[in-house]
Amino acid sequence: MDSFFPDELYQGYITGLPGGRWWTIQLPFRDMTLTRLGRLSYIQKELDSTFALESIGFLVADGKPGPFRLEIGGV
Repeated sequence: MDSFFPDELYQGYITGLPGGRWWTIQLPFRDMTLTRLGRLSYIQKELDSTFALESIGFLVADGKPGPFRLEIGGV
């Protein structure tokens, strides 16, 4: 996102989903957590439509090799 501090970013978390099937997940921007340099920011600003998103990334951190597929749909 466009920010005065270049090391700020919003993170959302999805945990505990069993494998072996498809999941449909909605993670609203309002549920994202503001971090700076990888740590929670003391001041939380809600991410809203006034921010300019510069990039988006995804990380699968289950430690398992194997197929992974991500589909993103709009509303």
